[in-house]
Amino acid sequence: MTATTFDQGRLGYLHTSLSRALRGELTKTRSVRSTYWTLFVAVLAGIGVSALTAWGTVAIWNDLKPEERADFEAVPASTGGLLITLITMMVFGVLVVTSEYASGQIRISLSAVPGRSMLLSAKACVVGAVALGAGALMVFLSFAIGQALFATKDIGVSITDPGVFWGLARVALAVGLVSLLAMAVGALVRHTAGAITLAIGGLLLPQMVLGFAPDSVEEKILPFLPGGALGAMQPPAAKDPATWMDSPMGGMAILVAWVVALFAAALFLANRRDA
Repeated sequence: MTATTFDQGRLGYLHTSLSRALRGELTKTRSVRSTYWTLFVAVLAGIGVSALTAWGTVAIWNDLKPEERADFEAVPASTGGLLITLITMMVFGVLVVTSEYASGQIRISLSAVPGRSMLLSAKACVVGAVALGAGALMVFLSFAIGQALFATKDIGVSITDPGVFWGLARVALAVGLVSLLAMAVGALVRHTAGAITLAIGGLLLPQMVLGFAPDSVEEKILPFLPGGALGAMQPPAAKDPATWMDSPMGGMAILVAWVVALFAAALFLANRRDA
């Protein structure tokens, strides 16, 4: 009876603490002007670049060779601004943590939510939700605009076609995951410029470097890296992946593993370092 009462009290305390931490993080996120600028760039700039690339494809369609037309994929062709959204939301993920250390506000946050694991978990919930929402808005609106443009050449697809909705949903989910990845790096580094460089560089540079390596080396290493996992998640899905890791679900599992590992390291160090 005593143990049950203790467990219920403990659960009630954790629920109250997490709710308070979430409300605090939401308030801070809404009250910072840079949040709205970040979302503006991530969504509107991403949609704008996607629309321009789709319009460019339509403009040159009649000049394309038959084999180039055969390789055309309507879904990725309508989300050409994805990289802008990914990078912008990664910066957002970093700033949610590092801006507090830079300004000293982290001490105030810790006085309100003494549990550092609780505070970081609340930040992760907010970052993940905001990034997922921004990614979904950008991806689905870009798709709608792109398909409207492609329809003029009768090369569009419908969101109800097999694999289309799931492909778009994976892209939106990828935006949320890389934002959490960047947030974890920010919590580890605690320095804005260093964390942004490390997070974005770690996502993009290995793929560029491995491009100069033999194919056998690239095929063995790239699927295990965040950039390779991100590529596997994006449409079109590989029709005959060499391994499970090259499939969308494999890429998602690897990217989630990176997020969990880095976040666990951030939690471990957060509880052992000074604010």
